[in-house]
Amino acid sequence: MKWWKVLLLSSCVATSGFAKQYQTYQENGKVGMKDEAGKVVLPPKFEALGWSDGSFSVIGEITGYRLQGFWGIINLKKEFVTKAEYEKLEYTSGECIIAQRKINSAYRKTGCLNLKGEVKIPFVYDGIKMQSIRAIVFNLTSSGYNYGLVDLNNQTLLPVKYKDIYPLGTLRLAVQNSERKIGLFSEDGKPITDFSIDSISSFYKGYAIVYQHQLQGLVDRNGETNLETKYSSIKINSDGKIIARLPNEWRFINSKNETIKEILADDLQSLSANEYLIRKGNSWGVVDKDFKIEIPLQYQKIEPIAGGKFIAKLNTKKGVVDAHNKELIPFIYDELLSDGQVYRAFTKSSGWQLLNEDGKIITDKSYQQMDAASESFVVRSKGFYGM
Repeated sequence: MKWWKVLLLSSCVATSGFAKQYQTYQENGKVGMKDEAGKVVLPPKFEALGWSDGSFSVIGEITGYRLQGFWGIINLKKEFVTKAEYEKLEYTSGECIIAQRKINSAYRKTGCLNLKGEVKIPFVYDGIKMQSIRAIVFNLTSSGYNYGLVDLNNQTLLPVKYKDIYPLGTLRLAVQNSERKIGLFSEDGKPITDFSIDSISSFYKGYAIVYQHQLQGLVDRNGETNLETKYSSIKINSDGKIIARLPNEWRFINSKNETIKEILADDLQSLSANEYLIRKGNSWGVVDKDFKIEIPLQYQKIEPIAGGKFIAKLNTKKGVVDAHNKELIPFIYDELLSDGQVYRAFTKSSGWQLLNEDGKIITDKSYQQMDAASESFVVRSKGFYGM
């Protein structure tokens, strides 16, 4: 009986600058590597070559290999730079390879290796995201993830205590503190602004749009304020021109045509003599007759219902709050309709159900359709209708 070798060339091609190109190939179920001339560089004896995220590249004459389910680093001289002892091995940029290994049966930690296989950032983090010549590191705590910033020698630039850290283009980072306020920092961990920003865009044409109290402003890469946060909309055009729009100004005047009070808002709707629905940008809330906030401007939509309550939409989900913003029904529903003393509630996963005023489900099952009909409801389930 003749045994035939099965040979399969991969379409993955790795390049590094103007260096040689390499491609993986398979033979009898194992993976090897050839150069652009077809010469075998690494024999086909590996489960995989490249990186654990499925990408393939040769960086500084090294690449990743997998044996018995674990990853290591090998060079083009067929020398094993590291043992196959990592569960994950990913290359992103520069001279840092992100690796994950099992510490014990319960814990896995992430660190960083250089191209020589030396540990540059120790395996003490739950995750690492590379940012130029810096690493955003994070650990899971009982209250969620905490983030910090280190250099490639694990020197701490920002301690692992922030709620989030993410890049804004190049050389700048947005850092969110425990109060969910954002400050602008340099890549060296130096503060450029204080923690006063609600959110911030990426830099474009040298500027970033900052959001504070539903208004917008503009800062440059040095953190200098170019436009105060008093605009309802700011747009940066491709030619670098900036278009800013002030919010509408609402004035209340007396019989003598004198202004007695005024407020900046994109929309203002009277609910009663003592309350107004107010919108700034895309956020809705409620203010009293003196324009003091009763319900913060944090909702995508807000609708008054009986009993001084409101159906509100927050992060695409609907719930119910009272006039003091106390949550009465949690924000877990895709649709919510008030029908006197009950609510029709819909979720994509369950369908329609009835809730009482306290948000308790009072129907035994859920329905595909539920329509109000004179003190009762027409329902549909599995194609059949009932009441």
